[in-house]
Amino acid sequence: MPDDNAPITVSDLDTKMLAFLSKWLGKNAIVSGGLAKRLRRKMLSKTKVRDFQDNVKRQYVEYVNAKQKTDGLFRELMTEYSGYWDQMEDLKIRMQQTDAELQDIARKVHNAPGDSPAFEAGTAQLRAIQYRIATIGLRAGITAEAIDRRRENLSEEEQRRASAALLLDRIKEAGQQLAEMKAFTDESVLTPALVNRSIAGDDEAEDTRAGAVGALDGVHAALAEALEALRAEAIAEDTTSDRLTELGAELTSAVRTASSDRAAPIRDLLSVVEEMREAVLDRLTELAGSDPVAGREVARQVKMDETVDRLQTGIDALSAKITSLTGKLEAAEGFKEKQRLAEELRGIETQKAALQERQDQLVAYKEKTADRVGRIEDIAAEAAAVNLLMAAIRDGTPTPEEAFQAYLESKPPDARTVKEAASSNSDSSTFREQVLARLDMDLATYTKSSETVVPEARMFLSEPEITRITQEQLGTLTMMINNAKSLASAGKYNEAEMIRTDALALHTDFVASRHFALPKPQAEAPDPFEAFERTLTSVAVLLDTLWGKGGDADGALRARLSDIKDMRDAQKLRADPDLSVATQALSALEGDIVNATVPDRDPVVLEKDNAAKEAAVAKVSEIKREMLDIFQTREITDLSLLANLPEDHVISITDSNGEKKFYEIKMKESSDSNLMIDRRGEDYKNVPREDMTRLRQQMQMLELLSDTDAPGCAKMLEDATAAVQELLEQVQDGDAYKAAYDEIKRVAEYLADVKIRVLFEDWRPDGYGADKAAFDRLKDGWEGSKKPADVVREARALYDRFDQIHKPAAESLREDHATAKKKLDEIEKDLSADKKGTEANVGAKIAQLTKMKPEDLFAGTAINLETKTDEEKAQLLAAPDIIRGALSYMREADKTFAGAQGKIRATLLDLREALETRSRPSVDDVQRRADALSDELRRSLVELDALLANKASNPEAFLLGMAAFLGEAQKGTMEARNDFEFAEEQKRLCKEERKKVQDWLDQNSLETHANYTEYTSIAAALGGTYDSIGRNLEASKDYKRAGQDYMDATKNWRDLHDDVTNAQVIAEAEWFFDFDAWQTKMRASVAKVAVAAGKVQEMLNGKFSDDERKDDDEAKAAVAAVNTVLNMCQGDKNSVLVFDPAVTQRLANLRNSDHADGQLPLKEKKAIMAQLREDTLKQVRRIRTRLESDPALEIYRNNPLDRGQTWVQLTATLLNMETEILKNLAP
Repeated sequence: MPDDNAPITVSDLDTKMLAFLSKWLGKNAIVSGGLAKRLRRKMLSKTKVRDFQDNVKRQYVEYVNAKQKTDGLFRELMTEYSGYWDQMEDLKIRMQQTDAELQDIARKVHNAPGDSPAFEAGTAQLRAIQYRIATIGLRAGITAEAIDRRRENLSEEEQRRASAALLLDRIKEAGQQLAEMKAFTDESVLTPALVNRSIAGDDEAEDTRAGAVGALDGVHAALAEALEALRAEAIAEDTTSDRLTELGAELTSAVRTASSDRAAPIRDLLSVVEEMREAVLDRLTELAGSDPVAGREVARQVKMDETVDRLQTGIDALSAKITSLTGKLEAAEGFKEKQRLAEELRGIETQKAALQERQDQLVAYKEKTADRVGRIEDIAAEAAAVNLLMAAIRDGTPTPEEAFQAYLESKPPDARTVKEAASSNSDSSTFREQVLARLDMDLATYTKSSETVVPEARMFLSEPEITRITQEQLGTLTMMINNAKSLASAGKYNEAEMIRTDALALHTDFVASRHFALPKPQAEAPDPFEAFERTLTSVAVLLDTLWGKGGDADGALRARLSDIKDMRDAQKLRADPDLSVATQALSALEGDIVNATVPDRDPVVLEKDNAAKEAAVAKVSEIKREMLDIFQTREITDLSLLANLPEDHVISITDSNGEKKFYEIKMKESSDSNLMIDRRGEDYKNVPREDMTRLRQQMQMLELLSDTDAPGCAKMLEDATAAVQELLEQVQDGDAYKAAYDEIKRVAEYLADVKIRVLFEDWRPDGYGADKAAFDRLKDGWEGSKKPADVVREARALYDRFDQIHKPAAESLREDHATAKKKLDEIEKDLSADKKGTEANVGAKIAQLTKMKPEDLFAGTAINLETKTDEEKAQLLAAPDIIRGALSYMREADKTFAGAQGKIRATLLDLREALETRSRPSVDDVQRRADALSDELRRSLVELDALLANKASNPEAFLLGMAAFLGEAQKGTMEARNDFEFAEEQKRLCKEERKKVQDWLDQNSLETHANYTEYTSIAAALGGTYDSIGRNLEASKDYKRAGQDYMDATKNWRDLHDDVTNAQVIAEAEWFFDFDAWQTKMRASVAKVAVAAGKVQEMLNGKFSDDERKDDDEAKAAVAAVNTVLNMCQGDKNSVLVFDPAVTQRLANLRNSDHADGQLPLKEKKAIMAQLREDTLKQVRRIRTRLESDPALEIYRNNPLDRGQTWVQLTATLLNMETEILKNLAP
């Protein structure tokens, strides 16, 4: 296509243009599947075919003219503001994006299929870009004027130095662009190795290639020369500011010219790229006969072609499915159905992207074949050169000295010095033996390399195996070692060490040349919304500025901006977003904002605004001078350094004579991190850096506000000036900050005291938690947010609350807790027949009864049964047997469970559980109920004594009462004994299973088992669960629950042991994980937590209804808040407990032999499975983290009423799930 800027017509199409158009006009187009072919199929006239071709020509001409105009506008704008772009970062980025779009449009047009020309689409896009360039030009003009105004405050020399520094940065960037040009970074199918290799057997293609390479070399050399000339003139001291501006324009022109001049040679190279590739493959085939790496590459090429085709089949199938699902999604009704289809669509798109990424990697690998051939040739040439040099040294030709000298001269100049290998070249036999031993070890290493196969170098299982080095390479290294040994034997240790070191380096090169890996996947395509958002933000700021000046009074421009945002949001919901319409509307809005007029100002308001602005400017100047003392600063005399300093660390001050000086705020590395922090002035060591930074920020904000033109800004400026003055006075009062720090330290030391810390850790009275949280917030967050006086006042108030309210309350709670515990212990002793109990108690009385013979107990209890009913007879006849059985059982029972231990056992467990909450209401309630229970036991003792005393006078009451009392005692004792034995047995079994796992962990390591780290983590988590069961039992004495918990833990340990000892590799067909079943288990466990939270809620409400503070508003509010949290625990969490459908689908694909993934080689499938397992574990950990971090569930987990007992079961479920994943998804 032509490069001149004159518009063309159809009659101006020359031979070169028609040759370019032949793809869409000639035979290729007519026999293709395009329109021309369809026309011919329908037997239409040649006239219509000609009309079609004329239409293509017309479209092409319109495209060429639009491109020439757009390129011209772009070049003119870049040249006009060449000295400003580096200071207009936002506009510079937009120009770079525009340049990239222009290149992308050209590529799409050039590469359009023969049956589908893209000239019309390209022309439309170019016209939209023309409008955008015009809008950017308007913005650039306004910004450049502002930059010029700022430059007026600098001296001419300062302006010149700043301009020179910016120009040198641009020249450096251009140098990087040149390096990318030489490396063909912008052309993925071309590489230096490919284009620099001649094409044998095809003179025409070779001439095209050689001519294009020569032309590119000329372009690159011209640009390099231009850059060097520009750099030399830019650093010259006598280069004026005007000349620097001209040089910036010349730089832009040089880079643009180079980019333009490269287009034709690049096009020529692309036209013969297939011939160049064939030449490379021919050379690779030629090398395959002698080089095993080349042979492997030939086999790999064939396998890659097959894999690429197979992947394409999978991609096509997924594309069809995506099309089908997209249609269903558009036609779907109902949110749930749309959500389901959208998730399924995302999963399939993820699969397609994975296949496409793999295919792209394989294609990219093939395109770099020339580079690998070059590497194979280079390593062979290197070995051949070393062989010649080593043979000369071995044979001593022409002389040993000359041969070694030739070897030295083959090295780079800076590597020709023979370094000292020993203190001297003495003929020490010991040193000689050490040198020769090292050489023998090296030779053994090289020999081993020639025999060792490199499995990781294989990309496909069918590839031939290769060793780390070839036998020929071993021969080269052997010759080098033998020469070194000969030199060492002659006492020339330095020369021997040089050859040995070179042999090591050459061996490394040989090994590296055997392994060619797939290129890394290309980075994800940029978000199409990112550039749009940047422009949108810029336009919004521009609109705010206009509004601040009184423009857009009717809000019409603001409404248009809102509409554009709606257009953007609508595109975010589409699978293939198109922002072209929104971009066009945004460009139009930007232009209208730039061209908008500002209404005239009210003179009275203007006078007030100007006065406020002058006051603000004066205050800014005052604060800047104070900052020279507040911070440690140094004056900047070399103004070229300003470009490299953070803007917020530079203070500019204008002297009374109008001279501007610049100061840098000094910084240092923080003592507790690698971060850099500001250095404070000597008198400001107590002032927090946060407040100093806040003062600087408010000053900078006031400086910006003082430059505003917004009508009626006086009030805003006055408020900002007053605020910054107040903060300045605060910062200047260093004693106030010291007082704040001292008061904070006083409270912190009080709480850190061992006695106080332990007291509050164990006993937390009402209100302590809120006050402790308030102090933590104050201690960690007051700097930069509170006044020192307020901090002192709050800290003192908190200290008084801790010392005068919470400490006495905690001590009282501790004492009352001990009293309540003592009461419960006494009750247990009274029930247990323990000799330490009181003399007259129920347990002791039962113990006396167990020592009596039944005949003595029943003496005098004869009853006339004839007058009794059948039911009464049965009860009276059964009573003696019940009494005998109960006394016999309790006589033989363990002393711990003797007496009436079980009669009120459940009540005792409840009381102990409530007591462990260590809260004031619970402790008081336990004391009250314990007293009531003691009274009940005393009444029971009186009743028992009465039965025994009146057994002769009322034998019927004695038998029935004693049977009921002892039967109940036996039942409770049996339950307690069974629960205890059950817990002890389950604990023993759990310890056995835990020891098995621990023994396996002790005997193995990461070196012996790939999943050792994961299993160690699971074992540690299970160990924590085991310990928590013991702690809960010690506090609650609930053996039944402990036994069940130990049983669950035993199963977890047993399952883990089964997993760790199963060392066999799971076969491919066994890859399975039931996502649905585990999802159901998770949801069931969480549902149990929800039920438990409801029970805790009932317990809380029940306790509070009996609490003396039930009518207190604050207490009611606290209980209501906890109830709200517990309600959240009972909410639906199923949306969290889901697996990513893409993961589940990927596993199904691997197990499906008809799917593209299922047809991959085993090695590739294992790689996918390894990633799949990691993705699945990430899903589980995401779910666990989400549940553990849920504020509501955290409150339940730590609640004092049931201590979150069902949370252990949920944790076990998640641990079991991780174990199953590690076991069943092992690659």
